[in-house]
Amino acid sequence: MQTQEFPLAALKSFHPLAKKYLTDADSLAKYFAFPATLAGLEMAIESRKNFKVNRNLLHERLKGWYAKVDKDFFTNQANEKVKTNVDLLLDENTFTITTGHQLSIFTGPLFFHYKILSAIKYAQLLKANLPQYNFVPVYWMASEDHDFEEIKSINLFGRTISWERESGGAVGRMSTEGLTKVVEEINALFANREDYKALGEIFTEAYTKGRNLADATTYLVNALFKEYGLVIIQPDDAELKKELIPIMKDEILNQTLYPIIKKAKEALEEYAPPVTPREINFFYLEENKRNRITKEGEFFIAGDAKKWSSAEIEKEIESHPENFSPNVVVRPMYQEKILPNLAYIGGNNEVAYWFELKDGFAATNTFYPQVLVRDSALILGRKFLKDLESLKLFVEDILLGYDDLEVKFFNQNELNLPVEESIETLFAKLEEIKTTAQSLPKDQLIPIVKQANASTEEWKKLKKEIKKWREKESEVGLEKLKKLYASVYPESSFQERHDNFIPYYLNHPNMFFDGLFEGFNPLSGTLKILSDK
Repeated sequence: MQTQEFPLAALKSFHPLAKKYLTDADSLAKYFAFPATLAGLEMAIESRKNFKVNRNLLHERLKGWYAKVDKDFFTNQANEKVKTNVDLLLDENTFTITTGHQLSIFTGPLFFHYKILSAIKYAQLLKANLPQYNFVPVYWMASEDHDFEEIKSINLFGRTISWERESGGAVGRMSTEGLTKVVEEINALFANREDYKALGEIFTEAYTKGRNLADATTYLVNALFKEYGLVIIQPDDAELKKELIPIMKDEILNQTLYPIIKKAKEALEEYAPPVTPREINFFYLEENKRNRITKEGEFFIAGDAKKWSSAEIEKEIESHPENFSPNVVVRPMYQEKILPNLAYIGGNNEVAYWFELKDGFAATNTFYPQVLVRDSALILGRKFLKDLESLKLFVEDILLGYDDLEVKFFNQNELNLPVEESIETLFAKLEEIKTTAQSLPKDQLIPIVKQANASTEEWKKLKKEIKKWREKESEVGLEKLKKLYASVYPESSFQERHDNFIPYYLNHPNMFFDGLFEGFNPLSGTLKILSDK
């Protein structure tokens, strides 16, 4: 395996606010607490000590959660590293490194894994540099998310495989009804591969044993990452949400966060900050429903059926905090209230919205962690590299837009003809003639402009014919180029945001997971291009 690195900020699809953070962090200093360095992390440790969490409660709820998902979890030796990390959370010198994502079926696109591996790698990097502390990687399940459309499908071999069922409410609470059919469909695709058998058994166990989606996701993610000691947290928990009650009350009754986050969003407007705060940043959960809470006059409303006075909704918060679900603004604060967390690792869009939240954290007396951009990767096989070499192109060239890539292909293969450049020069000269002729009398100007326009149109036709001839001569190379580009940008989406991990996991056994893990470092701000030697 060989690894090359490419600046993340140079990727065209990168969010402008995250790009600014990677290239000129000082200009955004008021929007984050700790620089993205080891020294910044040490600063975070000292600050974190002033923000206590209920470690006993966290430990108790994690143990209960794992036992619910798998009754044999704590007697299974394979889970030893996870059990050790869960117990370490009782120690005041133990801190968490967190990433989060939706409950995408079969883990969804590749970057699901890149997020988790980034958190694991950072935890290990910190332990090596600060051995007096313990660092536990955590995957925060977005189990209260309600966007079923975003999690119900995966892409395999150019086809979309979907979970078809009625949806509604928090996805983590949904039963896995109907997923048996999806498991069977995926298993059939790999029926002749012996190396898929163990993975297929994990899918079957996770999705066909009557669990809900949160339970199933926990089982699957633990099976994939238990050797790294990854701890998985289920935030949709009544006891844990009691820790959020003060913020719930203040946010719902007083709408404290809206003006604060709105002000930050307006200040960052030139960078297109992705999150728009609501006047109330909570939803109300019921069976198959997750309704936004709004205020109308003196009453609080959720959907068509729920209506409370201020006293009534305060009582509901105290009695049933599990019914209240934070949105994207409050979710990070909930995370920091229940975890002894030091750093959050997210994608470029996530990092962008964290910068809108810093003053909101201060207003709720909540620790604001170090924020890091996750590692990103591009996985390429031997045939890809061989085909790219035959076109006289380099790996980093594939990150260009297609039009630029095609130009480079023609240049590298000496397929751009000098006559085409001469014609372009001629067009410029004809335009110059029309401009300089503007001072002439009208009866002289009109025929000059007419002649120049006619000449331009004629030469455009000739240039088009030359281009068609050139493309025909290079047809084989162009076809190969298009296929290579499509493998990196399937359906115009970057590989890591489109493809599921299964083929890469099987076809590159030395690269997934250990190869990725070896090359990752979320402090680097680079895309890792991994390829077979």
